[in-house]
Amino acid sequence: MFLGFMRILGTIFLYTWFIWPFLFVYSLAYGIVELQKDKNKTANLALAGLALLMMSSGILSYFL
Repeated sequence: MFLGFMRILGTIFLYTWFIWPFLFVYSLAYGIVELQKDKNKTANLALAGLALLMMSSGILSYFL
């Protein structure tokens, strides 16, 4: 089941590969700044985690 989920994410990544690196860097940097200002806001870090998941599943889906 998890491998099928990774393949679906890999297919999505295949068509939207140019969005995820920029989204990861922007949301990670903005999330760290927000975390330093107010410790309750972690939505941008969650978005950075999702972008990292999409990039890693796109790369790893070729090896499955």
